[in-house]
Amino acid sequence: MSAFDSSPLNDLHALKSLLQQAFFQPWLKHGLYLKRSAEMLKDPRQKAGRKCCDYAIFFGEIAVLIDVHQGVFDGYSDIALEWDLFRKMALPNSRKRLALLEKSFSKTVLYTDESCLEPLVVQPKTIFKICITAAFEQLGSQYAAILHSYGADFYAEKFVLDEEENPLLVYSLGDFSVLLGQLNSFPDLFAFLGYHQNVIQQADADYVSELGLLERYIQTGQPFLDAKHYEQQWVTQGLKREYSFLLQEAEYEPEQVLQVLRQHATLWQKLITSYAQSTLTANGDERVERLALLDLLADESLWSQSQLSATLINQHALAASRADDGYIVHFRSYSHPTRHYVVVFYAEHPQHRYSRERVVSELPALASQINSREQSPLLDDILVLGISSRDGQFVAADIAHMIGQSVSEHLRPTPKTHAIDPDTAVNQSSGLSNQIGRNDPCICGSGRRYKHCCGSPTRPKLLA
Repeated sequence: MSAFDSSPLNDLHALKSLLQQAFFQPWLKHGLYLKRSAEMLKDPRQKAGRKCCDYAIFFGEIAVLIDVHQGVFDGYSDIALEWDLFRKMALPNSRKRLALLEKSFSKTVLYTDESCLEPLVVQPKTIFKICITAAFEQLGSQYAAILHSYGADFYAEKFVLDEEENPLLVYSLGDFSVLLGQLNSFPDLFAFLGYHQNVIQQADADYVSELGLLERYIQTGQPFLDAKHYEQQWVTQGLKREYSFLLQEAEYEPEQVLQVLRQHATLWQKLITSYAQSTLTANGDERVERLALLDLLADESLWSQSQLSATLINQHALAASRADDGYIVHFRSYSHPTRHYVVVFYAEHPQHRYSRERVVSELPALASQINSREQSPLLDDILVLGISSRDGQFVAADIAHMIGQSVSEHLRPTPKTHAIDPDTAVNQSSGLSNQIGRNDPCICGSGRRYKHCCGSPTRPKLLA
């Protein structure tokens, strides 16, 4: 018996509601379409596009293709028989449908709208195919969810796959809902889907349900492996003073620790949501840049999100107690160790030296400074976050992003010319650019003046 209970989602619109509230909603497409042939379009009743899946999620180089089958059964009939017939028709249909769609990515153009006016521009390297089944018993005007799972026996006996096939992952709506509730970040969800794929391909017969497999995944500490690996390196290198208490606790109470992480991660997820909403109003190149940055913010595991959130919360408490200081904190991602965050808390009063009005234009310069110092190893991404809060509550963030660039050793700044020490872990009081003149050579080593390079608001990009 699994420690997780499949939710009795008795609403016929439960799946739609679940997807609308899911963390991946900004990346969700309501189906993919193939353009019909010219011959078929001669029939005026035919739409331009033929739907190939019900939903699709695209994140980075990964695609999740989702097919949905929902059955409503008369409570006065033989539900067991009807359910068996439903399943025998629905699942092979999804398997065939999504397999054809998977092959179509490399062969033809896919569209995200039925009119086939919006072509899909991504070519995923990894594809997960998911079938979600929902079954309801109807008695009069009332509906009751029929709880069900599949498990290893289903794949072994009733849904045999070819050895080389990218397997179809099958979940009940209730089980899928629990999965999203437990692993509500892209890295964590993708890691489990890959784990599930491997279990199926290896013909592992040691789980009776998908929730049982999820429980095993968590109990064996799989969600914490990357964090443990990176933290071990940082402690050994002296970049971190000691091991995280929670990470040690995960050895003994992984489910409880995961619950704590989800609670702590809510602030970072709020930041992602806020930024996603502001992105909707952007146009052209700005929108493209914002979408790319949104991907970076969302590409953090629950562990990494929880630590980032804790950083924001703790730093805000310090800032509230010492309003005359400037507060800057550094954080290295637990999901991508070559990604570096710098968080600056704005003072609420507009005349304060660390107010948003005075500091926001200097965030790109700080990103450049960090890049110049962090060369071994070279960083992939530097993100500087200027956080606005009001009455202790997160309001919004300004974000400067810079892709890591190599800087010759003789052009790298010394600590005396560097406004912020990148190795400082917490609350460093400092002026951000009081040691950089606008006509001085830029510290990135480009050879141009600071005001025409990193001091310009166009490089690196500052996205409010």
